[in-house]
Amino acid sequence: MKALIVYGSWAGSTQSIAEAIGNGLKDKGLDVDVVSAAEAKSVAEYDVVVAGAAIRAFRPHKATMRFLKRNASALAAKKVALFAVCMSAENSEENAAQIEGYLQKMTTAAPGVEPIKTGAFCGVMDMEKLGGMARFMIKRMGGEAKDGRDWEAIAAWTGELVAALG
Repeated sequence: MKALIVYGSWAGSTQSIAEAIGNGLKDKGLDVDVVSAAEAKSVAEYDVVVAGAAIRAFRPHKATMRFLKRNASALAAKKVALFAVCMSAENSEENAAQIEGYLQKMTTAAPGVEPIKTGAFCGVMDMEKLGGMARFMIKRMGGEAKDGRDWEAIAAWTGELVAALG
């Protein structure tokens, strides 16, 4: 089984999560390519497509959304999984509706696609990688630098994805 993992990342944490998912799938015997959504081309040769998007300003990364829209008809015939990376995933129970909204936006971008698995993971807040206005706003709201990635949760989600593939 051949899998494509695509991601839209601003500062690298979504990319690192996509790579971890890719490595987990490789460990389970899948042939995996991990590619930026902006660079991904055809999905024709893949059985499984996993698309991840960083969330910023309450929106999924544009490159992931464009990838989903551009490949919607081809993805409808594939096994597809979606994940979002946002700091609000840290308090996923409190923010469940918000996170579901992000995943719904991604699903809506590709009509006809019914994901076999969705998920959300906390990312990294690296103030040095944020633009001036974003850094200013986050500091003003009391935000601070932190790494919220939960590698065990990412590995568990990847295992559940493998199980869903059958």
